[in-house]
Amino acid sequence: MGGNIKVESEINKGSTFICTIPFPVGDEALMENVEQINAENTTGAGHTILLAEDNKNNQLLASKLLSMHGFKVDVAENGLVAFKKALKKQYSLILMDIQMPEMDGLEAFKQIREKSVFNATVPIVALTAHALKEEERQFRALGFNDYVHKPIKQKTLLNVIAKQLELNVKTKAVEDKKPKAEIAELANLDNLTEMFGDDKSAVKEMLEIFIDDVPKYIAQIEKGIANKDWLTIAKTAHT
Repeated sequence: MGGNIKVESEINKGSTFICTIPFPVGDEALMENVEQINAENTTGAGHTILLAEDNKNNQLLASKLLSMHGFKVDVAENGLVAFKKALKKQYSLILMDIQMPEMDGLEAFKQIREKSVFNATVPIVALTAHALKEEERQFRALGFNDYVHKPIKQKTLLNVIAKQLELNVKTKAVEDKKPKAEIAELANLDNLTEMFGDDKSAVKEMLEIFIDDVPKYIAQIEKGIANKDWLTIAKTAHT
């Protein structure tokens, strides 16, 4: 990429690593023009979406969000379950997480395209924790219809679905009623509040899942550090 790396080290004091990568100034005209949702009516009714996602928090988040906008949602906890579901039923669209146990999203995508009579041509959207342009190009080259970065954002997800299904979908506006400084120092829940509004039970459920999962993730990262398993560390940190 035309960059360079240098190290400045001093005994008993430490080392400084400096990485320099030159990038040209971006051209706004080359940015993808994503059509924004501006229709008057929410209209996901009559459409069922298969959500392939192993993370419980993401399952709850996406399911609640889609249900709020009229979609029915089938959840598959890994790629193998998603593939089996796709063999039995036709979906309007499939949301496919890339990193999953049993069968990852790339293999599940391939199997569905090759073997599912019902879903060989339905739109399949990749869900990825990475935001690298090269990875996005790879998804499109493999045949994915689109991609959504995590953490999942309401407008982004609905825009992609609306574009793929040629729907008129309007994001639900939610009035911000929470005190501005009440919990700002502990956590930023703006994204959840924007999505769920007054549905405090959904926010509470997501926080409970997160709190339950954190010790497991920390243990996985600590084990990865001990074993110098950098891939596991990276995957767990992205979860």
